[in-house]
Amino acid sequence: MSNDDPMNLAAAHDWGYAGKRVVVTGAASGMGRAAAEILVHLGATVVGIDRQAIEVEGVAETHTVDLADEASVSAVAAAITGELHGLFNCAGIPGTADPRTILAINFCGLRHLTEALLPQLTPGSAICNIGSTASVNWIYHVDSLLEVLHEPSYAAALDMLEGKLADLGYPYDVSKEAVNLYTAWRSIGLNEVGVRINCINPGGTFTPASRDFTKAVKSKEFGSEMLEHWPKLMGRMAKPHEQAWPMVFLNSPFASFVNGATFCVDAGLTSGLVSQQHHPMIAAGMFWAPAQKASS
Repeated sequence: MSNDDPMNLAAAHDWGYAGKRVVVTGAASGMGRAAAEILVHLGATVVGIDRQAIEVEGVAETHTVDLADEASVSAVAAAITGELHGLFNCAGIPGTADPRTILAINFCGLRHLTEALLPQLTPGSAICNIGSTASVNWIYHVDSLLEVLHEPSYAAALDMLEGKLADLGYPYDVSKEAVNLYTAWRSIGLNEVGVRINCINPGGTFTPASRDFTKAVKSKEFGSEMLEHWPKLMGRMAKPHEQAWPMVFLNSPFASFVNGATFCVDAGLTSGLVSQQHHPMIAAGMFWAPAQKASS
């Protein structure tokens, strides 16, 4: 933000992305594709990353990666050269995959790629991760998850996180809890080098993976009961672009004082849980405290 334009009005027409180079993971579909499309429209030079073919018109550069493979993540990070001004970590898989793969892609791969690209992020850059409303319990698991964050090794952190599943809960939920805590924990150090990091926690969003997400929820304890009583907030699921736009905002100059934030994009689901306004089975299915409400 320049001193002669303290309100950033000059960036209003393009959200400050014109001429900026950004990386979007998961750019082949869903929220990642929506983010890539929006960023191209705003004039950004978009580097798309996915394990599938990326077919977004205007994307300047594409790379194939398997976030479950440390070597693949390291290779794609090395292939992306030059200055960067933003990172959108949108790639992820639902809870129908095997536990280790879920943890690897949703957290370990995300963290490894982020740390590898950090030296190329210029001061004023920003990172936005995608968590989930399923990570609502992360604040109760800080001590345990911090042990994982303090382990820099991809493989060792993955082993450690997998070993904690019996205590922490379902793999998908735990992977997204780790993303939330990583965002909060890393924001302090990155602030010192002029890079912000935030996280959105989407509610139910209609994407190609929606059916798998529903299947995974039904497999959980109280999962079917939770779906039966799921609040129909706003009467529909979100569309991918309704998750992408908040990410675009958080990584833009207009969010220049937002750092380490957890941004719920869920039509009020999390607020309803915290204020105990939803049916108790919603809390039970998400392992959300207080226990007496969940069992009543």
